[in-house]
Amino acid sequence: MKIRGMKKNRVKPTSANQTDTPSAKTKKVKKDFASRFTFFANMKIAAKILSGFLVVAVLSAAMGIYAALSLQNVSASSKKIYVNMLLPSKTLNDMNIAFEESCNSIRQSLLLESDSLMLPAVLSQITKNDQSIAYSFSTLESLVAIDKADVLNTAKQSYDTYSALVNQAVENIENGNKQAVISDLTNVGDLKQAESNFKSALDDLMFAVTGDASAVSTSNSKTSDLVFLITLIAIGVVLLLSVAIGIIISRGISRPVKKLTKNIMQLASGDTDIDIDSAITKDEVGQMREATRTIVGTIQSLEEDTRILAEAASEGRLTVRADANRHKGAYRKIVEGMNATMDAMIAPIEESSRVLGDLAN
Repeated sequence: MKIRGMKKNRVKPTSANQTDTPSAKTKKVKKDFASRFTFFANMKIAAKILSGFLVVAVLSAAMGIYAALSLQNVSASSKKIYVNMLLPSKTLNDMNIAFEESCNSIRQSLLLESDSLMLPAVLSQITKNDQSIAYSFSTLESLVAIDKADVLNTAKQSYDTYSALVNQAVENIENGNKQAVISDLTNVGDLKQAESNFKSALDDLMFAVTGDASAVSTSNSKTSDLVFLITLIAIGVVLLLSVAIGIIISRGISRPVKKLTKNIMQLASGDTDIDIDSAITKDEVGQMREATRTIVGTIQSLEEDTRILAEAASEGRLTVRADANRHKGAYRKIVEGMNATMDAMIAPIEESSRVLGDLAN
């Protein structure tokens, strides 16, 4: 005979339709942080920890990439200063030295006698300086930026004029016509004017090449300061996020485990009236919670079956039996054992009743 009128399982999940009392509202406010984020709460514990490390690693990598790219920009700007400014400036300086030596050599040759042994060497130095300046111009064409090409072309045209007049002066000196050269330099003739024009063109070219150096240097300094500041801020943010992620993960694991431990300790002490958290998660803690809820429900069913059988026996209803099909495994064997015990107890009683009936007859 199946037990009828048994009380329902006394595990107390929270009903969605139940009216919220002040205490219920307080419990809702105090729910686990992880239960508010279903996806995170359903993650396995190992996945939660790994995801936290991955977030920190990604943030650190992003910070490192930003710093590397910023430093690369600074390096590119420094390279730009070297290629577009320092090398042209050095070349211009070499050109200016060669020009000054050429001017001095012309004047030195005018002071030497025509039969002096030093005169050919001085005139040869003028030719070498001329070749050096021409080579410097060819180098500058590959170094100077396109926007400075007009200034470079102006300087080159000025030099071509000067070079032609220098060659003419050298020819006059070699032919013994020094007076024409002296008169040109003294009375600001074509050669003297060419010298002045070329000197002015060199100054303009130098200013054009180095004019942006200060701006680029200031920009690099600002970029470096900004990278340093952002790196410090990023380190602080990463540290704060690391602490926050650690707290979230630890609370998402430790708080439900503590609650579940408390429920199991209640069960171990014999208290089956347990209010197990009704949160449904798919992680290991959620699986343990469901397993504990099932165990509590089964023990409550066994308790109910035992109580019904005891009450039926005390009232003389010896044919009442518990329904073993409601249980599984070892719990079913326990119920079947209680039913078998009742059968064993009732057998001699039924035999005694039959014998007494026979005697009465």
